[in-house]
Amino acid sequence: MSAKILLNCLIIIMSLQCSLAFWWYLGEKNAPSDCHDEKKLKLTSDQKRECGEKKFIKALGRGLNRGIQQCGEEFSKKRWNCHTSKEYPNLFGNIVNKDLSETGFIYALMSASAMVGVVDACSDGDIYMCGCREMNDVPDPQPDWTWGGCSDAVDNVVIDKTKRFVDSPHQANSMPDRIKRHNNRAGTLAVRDNMETICKCQGLSGSCTVKTCYQRIPTMTTIGANLVTKYKYATRVLDTRRDDTWVLYDLHGIQPRQSELIYMESTNPDQFCLPNEAVGSIGTQGRICSVTSLESDACNNLCCDRSYLDSQKDVNYDCKCKFVYDSLAMRCERCRKTVVETRCT
Repeated sequence: MSAKILLNCLIIIMSLQCSLAFWWYLGEKNAPSDCHDEKKLKLTSDQKRECGEKKFIKALGRGLNRGIQQCGEEFSKKRWNCHTSKEYPNLFGNIVNKDLSETGFIYALMSASAMVGVVDACSDGDIYMCGCREMNDVPDPQPDWTWGGCSDAVDNVVIDKTKRFVDSPHQANSMPDRIKRHNNRAGTLAVRDNMETICKCQGLSGSCTVKTCYQRIPTMTTIGANLVTKYKYATRVLDTRRDDTWVLYDLHGIQPRQSELIYMESTNPDQFCLPNEAVGSIGTQGRICSVTSLESDACNNLCCDRSYLDSQKDVNYDCKCKFVYDSLAMRCERCRKTVVETRCT
């Protein structure tokens, strides 16, 4: 066997081994009850040590589940639609073994959703290491209003513990691992930098004698939209320098900030047009498109200049709804209508 063939085989084996080592399966609806499940999770030794804190692992899983769903929502109208499948050796397919801008988005979003799960558990009192954030060191949000209630705690304890878990598989000094750590960090910052201040006015008969505000972590919708924008403007990097700055593909480009996404491999939108296991693509055949849209779901774009066909489909829906005072409930009839769907061939 030639050296070239041996090298190719080695690359494939390493790729498969790498693709198995993901903790994102904790976010599946039917996630393994034991996070030591070697068959699917393949956790690192550091991650396994965290398994003793079952509430922490459970909180991670709840957050990851929301992140998986949000990924599908953000890319539902794009050629790559963040498809997940249990047939792959990992949740998102072989795209995670590449260094595309889409891969950077996945890492950032899953890192962010892991933190959201942990912070939510902190505020609910489910995790002992954190609770409500004291806002004594923060100026009042606005005149005549004060901090009160339970503000979500995105502090160093939460950040460090979550960071150790999500970065654990990527401690090597290689470019792929550096890029993954950077994008994980960008996801964390998307949570911290988009905290929402909520103010409520309380008092008898609307007197507003008590004016208090508190902070909440952003919704997954807000985080997803924020990271999609960063995905669109992600920076392509080639290497790192001794001072830990990035060598950019664009020599006249600006160094990416910690909160921005980066990638290394050239992105070709057409590579998602057809099934391509190497990049985790299922293609766009059978996808619903719009003949009137000017966005990414336009038929000419989504179908990659292939043809598309209309089909009719009967759907049931609630109609003629009325509020019934006796039962204090809304009652509706069931109606049926025919809708036309356009799908890529």
